[in-house]
Amino acid sequence: MQSIEETKPKRQDWWRHHLPELLLAIAIIIFIGGIGFLASLRQANFLSSRFDLGLMDQVVWNTAHGRLLQLTDPDGVATISRLTIHADIFLALLAPLYWIYSSPYTLIALQTVILALGALPLYRLGCLVLKNRPLALTIAISYLAFPLMQRADLFDFHAVTLSTTFLLFAFYYAYTKQYWRFGLLSVLTMTTKETMPFLIIMLGIYILWTKRNRWVGLGTILISAAWFYVLLWWVMPGARGGSTHFALSYYSQFGATPIQIITTLVIKPWTWIRDLLTFKTYSYLHYFVLPTFLFSLFSPLIILLAI
Repeated sequence: MQSIEETKPKRQDWWRHHLPELLLAIAIIIFIGGIGFLASLRQANFLSSRFDLGLMDQVVWNTAHGRLLQLTDPDGVATISRLTIHADIFLALLAPLYWIYSSPYTLIALQTVILALGALPLYRLGCLVLKNRPLALTIAISYLAFPLMQRADLFDFHAVTLSTTFLLFAFYYAYTKQYWRFGLLSVLTMTTKETMPFLIIMLGIYILWTKRNRWVGLGTILISAAWFYVLLWWVMPGARGGSTHFALSYYSQFGATPIQIITTLVIKPWTWIRDLLTFKTYSYLHYFVLPTFLFSLFSPLIILLAI
């Protein structure tokens, strides 16, 4: 039998070897406890609002009671489909949680936990790319301390906010060539908002360009584009009684219909490149790159796809 003195070095080696993972677990728990408490306190003090926690809560509650994705019109009193506003179909998947505990706090807690778990794929990517666990830990903790991410968690609840973690896992699985898991996380991402297929298309381009996998890369691009087309041309107009999505007015300078907008963006690139080369664009981007010490600039391809 081993003596107590002989087992001590092994225990010390175990703690030393797993120290980065233990510190990451502690950081995640602190984030969930701290940010989750602040988000709950905001709700308890009536600082959350109808836009959008109230709307999300009603959609999930109605779905849990058999009225799929229905809510009260924010601009009236009629009952409408959530799809008339946004295609965040992921909300329907949350209905079973309301069978257990029907409360806005359920959504607040879920959002905080899922966002916190985004540190895991970042840490794993850091270990793979940097070959340095302490540095990978620093990147993961920087994510948890990122002010914009914390603000997104504190600002009510949005299904699209959860896509942050889904995208991080999707990219990790794309990087490690675990394509079935990549596909699952990509689908989850696209269910959080109608614009998310564009980001998955970018991941498809990444796989096509860096992993040289034409089947997965092209398949991802085509499926994501088809998903976007079905949502914008069929599902959402159908829910709106045939009218186009309200967000298209944001791009009215490029055309009146989705086809016209896409055509203009493709054949007249100077119309949108001009808008990119402005101080407003720089101001927007610096909020993302400065808190990470400009590290993202060391991978031009990745940051180009992200933009």
